[in-house]
Formats: sequence, structure tokens, C-alpha cells
Amino acid sequence: MPDEHPAKHQVRLGAVQETLFITLAARARETQRKHPVLRDPRAVELVYVPEDQVMAALARIAARFPGALVALDTYPKRTFDQQRKLVARKGIEARWAWACDDPRSLERFGLEVRQSATITRPPRAMRAQLPFGYRYLVPLADPFLGKAMNLTLFRASSPAAGGHAATTLYDGPT
Repeated sequence: MPDEHPAKHQVRLGAVQETLFITLAARARETQRKHPVLRDPRAVELVYVPEDQVMAALARIAARFPGALVALDTYPKRTFDQQRKLVARKGIEARWAWACDDPRSLERFGLEVRQSATITRPPRAMRAQLPFGYRYLVPLADPFLGKAMNLTLFRASSPAAGGHAATTLYDGPT
């Protein structure tokens, strides 16, 4: 009888393959539509990963690539709950598998926060480049959209580092 769980092999991706995650996510999303043009159940498995697997992967990335910059978008529980209601109402099967209220909570996995921004509070350098109207109007949406998601830039380090040095550069909401 053949083994149902073949031995796992380490996958090495080149620069081009690493950028294909966006395509994978699009395939997963398409698969979950009511009448998909393309069906890729494996893409769904790879994209909608449970929290414990995400955290283990982040720890492996930090350990394997010390000093690397890692950008992640994270969504707080409030946004997570809204997304669950929306997909239930629309009959979509795929749901986010984890939420993150504070990107600094990921520092225990060896990722030091370098900078964090929200939709309504972009990094200072970007804010300065926005047209005058946007620069002053976008922050007005902060009560409604500001805590909907974070885009955070991390630097991978060892989990033992604790991330204390990087928190001084945190530019996100408090």
C-alpha cells in the first residue's frame, strides 16, 4: 500500500518563484468563488493557513534569514470578524485563518518591527509625497479605516533578541 504521506522535501525557490505568491493567492480566491473559472484546491490550502502554522513559518524565516527585511500586512480581530461575516453572507468558503491586533506581538518569533503603517497613516516619507489634499484629508478617515489593517516592515533576527531595539523605530498607531 503506498504511503499516504510521502516524505517532505525542502523546496528551494528562486527570486521569480518567490514573487508568485500573489498569483497563488489569486488562484485561491478564484477557487472559492461561486462559479470559478479556475479550480485550485491546493492554492486554497497554501494561502489560508492556520495561525499555528503561520507563526511556525515566521519563526523559521527569521531563523533562516537573519537580517532579512520582511513586509507583512496584518489584520486585527475586528477586521477579521468583519471579513468572516462578509464571506458567510456571500457564500465564500475561504476565510482568514488568523488575526493580529498588534504587529509587535510577532517579535517573539524573531521579527523586529522596523516600521508600521496603516491605510490612513502611511510612513512619513510617503505622506510628504502625497498631494496636499490627501495629506490632510486621509487622516480624517482614521476613525473609520485606521485600524483596519497594518503594513509592517520587520527585520529578521534571532527570537532571543526580543526585538527591543527595533520598537524605537515603530511609526505605527499606538
